[in-house]
Amino acid sequence: MLAALLAQAQIAANRTAKNAVLGIGAGLCIAVGLAFMTLAAWLMLVTIMPALNAAVILGCAYFGFGLILLAIISVRNRAYRRARARAAVAQAQAGPQTLPQMIAAFMTGMQAGRRARF
Repeated sequence: MLAALLAQAQIAANRTAKNAVLGIGAGLCIAVGLAFMTLAAWLMLVTIMPALNAAVILGCAYFGFGLILLAIISVRNRAYRRARARAAVAQAQAGPQTLPQMIAAFMTGMQAGRRARF
């Protein structure tokens, strides 16, 4: 039983580590691409208007994008809290059903230990 839990934890840790490495690589590529796109937008805007106007336009674009991302994070956090609350309710309802199974597993282990001694 403990070995199964450890195996699941190891699988989850491996998956999380792989996702983190891929996420860091993707973030780095996105950052480099965004820098080049910002430079291209700056050069285009400076050719048709003063530098101050170009800076305001790019600043507002990034500020608006940041606000949109914050809104997405807020919605996802609310959905995560709701899902966690539903899982807690389901676990509380399933709790009494798993207790007999745990007692049976404990008793099986005790019997196996007694047999191993003699």
